[in-house]
Amino acid sequence: MSLYKFGNFEIEFDPTDVAFVEKYEFAVTKYQERITTVSKEGKASEVMMRICDIFYDVFDSLFGKGTSKKMFGKTNSVDLCAKALKQLANGMNDYSKTLELLPKGTVGSSAKGKK
Repeated sequence: MSLYKFGNFEIEFDPTDVAFVEKYEFAVTKYQERITTVSKEGKASEVMMRICDIFYDVFDSLFGKGTSKKMFGKTNSVDLCAKALKQLANGMNDYSKTLELLPKGTVGSSAKGKK
């Protein structure tokens, strides 16, 4: 289990749980699709709010509706949103402890000897 904490939000999650990883992958894919097509029309504050909304959807889809409000309160900061997602991504990418528990030769052993 990993602890994810940002703002007033704190939750334990398992970055190796297949169901959670699938939700995470879906949320990140959706984020990537939306962030590249976000409208840059209008005032800077409007563009930043649209970007924040994309981030909020990621956290709400992963951890439940209202999560983004707990994390950011009344603050709408693109910088804080990016830091929060990066922190989560770092937790998702840290499999080293789990891999150390596996028997030697388990990871990548099927690829050995194949050309």
